[in-house]
Amino acid sequence: MSRLLPGIVIDRPGSSSDYLTSGWRYLRPVREGRTAPCALACPVGNDLPRILYLVERGRVEEAWRTLKRTNPFPSVCGRVCYRFCEAACNRGGFDEALAVRSVERFLGDLGRERGWRVQPGGETGYRVAVVGAGPAGLSCAYHLRLRGHGVVVFEAREREGGLLAWGMPEHHLPRSVLEGELSQLKEMGVVVKGGREVREREELAGYGAVVLATGRNPLPEGLAGGLVRRGEKVEADEWGRTGVKGVFVAGELAEGVGRGVAWAIGSGRRTAEGVDAFLRGEEPRRVPPSPVLGLEEVKLDYFTFSRRVGGPAGPGSEEEVRAEAGRCFSCGTCNGCDNCWILCPEGCIVKEGETEYRTDEDYCKGCGICAQECPRGVIRMVEEGA
Repeated sequence: MSRLLPGIVIDRPGSSSDYLTSGWRYLRPVREGRTAPCALACPVGNDLPRILYLVERGRVEEAWRTLKRTNPFPSVCGRVCYRFCEAACNRGGFDEALAVRSVERFLGDLGRERGWRVQPGGETGYRVAVVGAGPAGLSCAYHLRLRGHGVVVFEAREREGGLLAWGMPEHHLPRSVLEGELSQLKEMGVVVKGGREVREREELAGYGAVVLATGRNPLPEGLAGGLVRRGEKVEADEWGRTGVKGVFVAGELAEGVGRGVAWAIGSGRRTAEGVDAFLRGEEPRRVPPSPVLGLEEVKLDYFTFSRRVGGPAGPGSEEEVRAEAGRCFSCGTCNGCDNCWILCPEGCIVKEGETEYRTDEDYCKGCGICAQECPRGVIRMVEEGA
């Protein structure tokens, strides 16, 4: 049989699969998640691209559960958070930032309305004392219960909630909303002892660890023994660990933690991770963030100009919330757009799941079209062998 063209390798129609062409490339595509600016800016640590992805597809309960992995109080944050995520949103440099706080409020309220609940982990037998029932202490208690630890929260006031309960007006944070969120902690088994001021560390003997989360209130000397203090703050690492074994701090009492509800909730979660590792005799697992994806790396040709749904107030109904979530660029997170799969000229991208793809390394020539046409910066080309 004569060749189709003089000098070509392929000598018959349909025979290209007989030739492994991976040796032709010097670059290869690598898939890796990047950090969205909104997620980096969120003091709580919410996985915002994933939450918005699920909301846009109507999987609202799954989105709620993803949110509750990091935030015990989505209805509260959806009303009082300073919207750090929206200030950092890449979409704000294109048309208008996403109304993330409105989406969070919707999910929190919907979860309470439909009675969705999270369950604590299997009991570990450890007991932790938390001093202070503000947002930091309660967040820490919530995340410790998720890990199966017994938690008792001591609060000097008769009512838990701290700043949320006595520092915010009804029109800003309705009491019914706050009580609804706090009741879920008690359903999980968190014990709150109101009107119980703790002044000496000896009062907490028998607990596996102690978390001090007294906020802006002066720390009693009986609890401060051995701690390194800088003014009203206590020196601690990112996990809330102090220089005293088994004593942790959370919220505004901890040095380096910002002011506000979202910062307190995020601090409580990280301290819970530190306490959990301590009780298990391990080191906290530190996962360095991947590089942040800036607006200049988003392929804007794939997006249309659109203002925030619902105007300045943001979306209200589920339909509007889903439409608003659909505006998300999904920066650095694959959302299954299929661009790489459709546009690969060699057909060597294999789709293996909703947002999972694999490159057939035997045939990829390293042309780079998949990386060039990925709207979200998930694919990059690296030198072969790197």
